[in-house]
Amino acid sequence: MTDALKPDAQYQILFDSNPQPMWVYDARTFRFLAVNEAAITHYGYSRSEFMSMTIKSIRLPETVTTLDSDASRNTGVWKHRKKDGSLIDVEVTSHGIVFDGKQAQLVLALDVTEKLKARFALQEKADELASMTQQLWHASKLVTMGELAASVAHELNNPLATVSLRAEALMDQLAHDEQKQRSLLIIISEVERMANLVTNLLQFTRRNYRQISTIDVREELTRSIDFISYYLRNRKIEVVREFDDSLAPIHADRQQLRQVFLNLMTNAGDAMPEGGVLTVRVHDQSERVVIEFADTGRGISASDLKKVWEPFFTSKAEGKGIGLGLSICSRIVEEHGGTISLKSEVGKGTTVRLTLPVANVALVEKPVVKSSMTASTENMHDAGTRHAGSSWMTSHQRR
Repeated sequence: MTDALKPDAQYQILFDSNPQPMWVYDARTFRFLAVNEAAITHYGYSRSEFMSMTIKSIRLPETVTTLDSDASRNTGVWKHRKKDGSLIDVEVTSHGIVFDGKQAQLVLALDVTEKLKARFALQEKADELASMTQQLWHASKLVTMGELAASVAHELNNPLATVSLRAEALMDQLAHDEQKQRSLLIIISEVERMANLVTNLLQFTRRNYRQISTIDVREELTRSIDFISYYLRNRKIEVVREFDDSLAPIHADRQQLRQVFLNLMTNAGDAMPEGGVLTVRVHDQSERVVIEFADTGRGISASDLKKVWEPFFTSKAEGKGIGLGLSICSRIVEEHGGTISLKSEVGKGTTVRLTLPVANVALVEKPVVKSSMTASTENMHDAGTRHAGSSWMTSHQRR
């Protein structure tokens, strides 16, 4: 029967047989004084190599300066370098001891590289799940919006049709009174704008049949600018047109394209309550037509910039918009095979950039237009019969 092992021998057995890397290093010189087999196996150094090294040899250079303070901590996670050069994340637990008459640190090193990778992967999945949950929440709101739109269409279309018919009947009765007929024409025009509002609302919740035709973007931009000239003039907004002298046509739904232009220009107008400059640019670029709307308004904060494409998000005051405008624009542009992007800086303004694929036909030649305008008086009469409805219509579609 053998004698019982001495305490030192028992501790040595526990140290050597531990499945996790362990070592002892000099607290003053940081030189290794002892290492177990697990450390040799895991780090790839031989015992003699370890004994000629210091803790600095396996720590990253930028963390070496913290060794003194690290010694006073019982636990921590650091990066270590193995003999083959690979880096691992190590959770270190250390205790001060006296070893061979020297102040030393006894260290247990647990490799947590895979654990941290799994944690990061789990966090990414959690973020992805949160994003999907948010999208489902938006989808739920859109379903509710669709139900509301159907109700609005039913409730508004009938009385609007009645008003329109009555106004037309009065026009027949007052054929001899030109002044009253002009007033009735305004009423009929505004009723039509209200009907268009219902249509615009429904466009976000259902996909209608599109009427595609070949379009010169410059003409549609000009018509859209003329259409809201009164709206812009009242806000002291100068419109600068920068149109290329030759531009390929595109295939698009004219009404949907005009809806995008009107909404973006109305947004720009709202961003310049004290007046400013709205620059509208259009040019060809790599078989695409590029359209830009650049305003000198208040701009959008970085935090809001990430949310502007989300349905129902709006940075405007309550009652000024419901946050559908840019979402509708984005969907229309994407359905036409295009892209839409936005850049903004607070206090300097916002630029919205659209690209649309050109039609597969020859270039349409047109004189260059690089002019500056504030809504002209020659359009005022026509705009006067239309601006209120168009302004009211687009004000409910905002970013």
